[in-house]
Amino acid sequence: MRAAISNGIAAGVNMAFLSANNFYYRMTWAADYAGNQDTRIHCDKNALVGSTTFEWRLLSPPQPENQLGGIMLEGVANDRPFLVSDASSWIYAGTGIHNYTGNGTSNVITSGANQNALPGIIGYEFDARATTTSNLSTWASSEPSSTHTVGHSFVPAGDGNATNVYSDSVLWTAPSGATIFSAGTIQWAWGLDNGYLDGYCGCSPGTYVNSATQRITQNVLDRFSGP
Repeated sequence: MRAAISNGIAAGVNMAFLSANNFYYRMTWAADYAGNQDTRIHCDKNALVGSTTFEWRLLSPPQPENQLGGIMLEGVANDRPFLVSDASSWIYAGTGIHNYTGNGTSNVITSGANQNALPGIIGYEFDARATTTSNLSTWASSEPSSTHTVGHSFVPAGDGNATNVYSDSVLWTAPSGATIFSAGTIQWAWGLDNGYLDGYCGCSPGTYVNSATQRITQNVLDRFSGP
């Protein structure tokens, strides 16, 4: 499955990763109790001697997840706002959104004419750039050189991380011409539809749906699916 994504990017296929923690553990297919092949997924998370089913970033040679998405799993967050870092990017076209300026918690505006943030969609797990995050620096050399940050969102240590950290949303362009967008947060979909108590999902609080998040997603899908 990972090879299919890598080969697709190498062939010029655009990719939109509208989540986070996308390529963290390596898994393999296994048979079920009746011997039916390829019906279970297996990952022992480095618990067995000689295993290869654990973090991609820890394999030899390493295959960190930023090779594909440009960003890597960093931590957890409690519904923090997505802070815009490059409002001039094409992903923000038609939103009227502005660059965020502040210390990560001040001047956060999630609606109206001066909007510079998207409400509540950073969590519950998020990704970050290895080149700007000290505890991910081991894998900085695997980050695509064209990686460009379009969202840089503050997450306080109190959410469950060792220090104050940031969630990153990025774009990068492969040598093939493929463009990759990585939202960097599992809760991106919470800004699109509340999905709450609708018979399908009760996981969203139903309060973060935002027209800017919807337009950004439309821009990405339109660009990536167009001729």
